[in-house]
Amino acid sequence: MKCPSCETEIADDSIVCPNCEAVVDASLLNAAPPETDDEDTGREPVAARPASKPKMRKVVKKAPEGATPSKRPPPAQSGKRVPPGSMPEAPAAGKAKRADDWRKDVAPEDWGNSLGPAAPVAPKQKTLDADDYLGQFKHFVTGLTLADKLAFFGSVATFIVCFLPWKDSVTEGDSLGIGSAGFLVAITSLAAIVCVILRYSKSVTMNPMLLWVGQLGSAGFGVLWSFICIRLAWDSTLVHASIGNQQVYASKPSFGVFFAILSGVIAVVGTVLGLKESQNK
Repeated sequence: MKCPSCETEIADDSIVCPNCEAVVDASLLNAAPPETDDEDTGREPVAARPASKPKMRKVVKKAPEGATPSKRPPPAQSGKRVPPGSMPEAPAAGKAKRADDWRKDVAPEDWGNSLGPAAPVAPKQKTLDADDYLGQFKHFVTGLTLADKLAFFGSVATFIVCFLPWKDSVTEGDSLGIGSAGFLVAITSLAAIVCVILRYSKSVTMNPMLLWVGQLGSAGFGVLWSFICIRLAWDSTLVHASIGNQQVYASKPSFGVFFAILSGVIAVVGTVLGLKESQNK
């Protein structure tokens, strides 16, 4: 038997040609398909339907009653992304605005700024700088004349020694000048310091002679009152000392009042020298 495809001699009972692999037995091509369950049940086969995409339902949310429409511009309908900080163009002045145009609710100064108006910036608080105050004090001291330096630092020393003992009493012990009659000296020394500062800074529009007179009177009164404090602190009555059996005075002035007299005299001398210099100019 010959193969109908390549005409090669093959065996009579061959089903497939071993040379070209062609099917020789035609009964294989006409064989009926195997029976299915549809033929057994007598139902016709149902053709498969092409798969279809599920339909998407569009949900529209209704705004609650009484709610005001949002002033935010609608999102872009195209696939392009709007860069941050960009805004659509403002409507032209000559064109009529529609009733539903959201652009009419945007303030003119907010166009071009998608973030709205800038928030106010809080003012910076100035902190206290010790170096700054020291620099100003150094500039003040170096600007004073020699006479003003004597008057200024003499008054400052007088105010400081008011916190030292001015009276030594057997019954009361040591009494500070600021806590006794010496508080008047502290006040007059502060007045002299203020007069020097006002004359140097010229922050008060007044006759400089009045400041000179006030400075001289304050320094002179401080010295005079210090002598009065010595007289008030002296009590020559003999009493027994708190320690031992010896007799001592009931009270006597302490070293603080003597320092006050010394510093007050320096302030008076500086004031007199400065007053002479101002008269010679």
